[in-house]
Amino acid sequence: MERPELLDNQDSDTRHGVALEYLFGDIPGHHAFAAATGYVNLGGLHHLATLADGRPLRLLLGLRPTLGWERICRRLTASSVS
Repeated sequence: MERPELLDNQDSDTRHGVALEYLFGDIPGHHAFAAATGYVNLGGLHHLATLADGRPLRLLLGLRPTLGWERICRRLTASSVS
């Protein structure tokens, strides 16, 4: 597996759990681990805590866009397709 940069949890190559395991194994343990996500669940947090095993960890959680922003994105997507 190559070093993942963007994970969408859609394919086996971009699953969050597999990529986290790769990254924790690839980055030396004395370095803090930082991740950003727009969505998290308790299972994912547990997996992350298990992998961290005392390593410094920074987690940036984003917010779901407001309904108005979603409408703008849909319009932009629709206009770029046509």
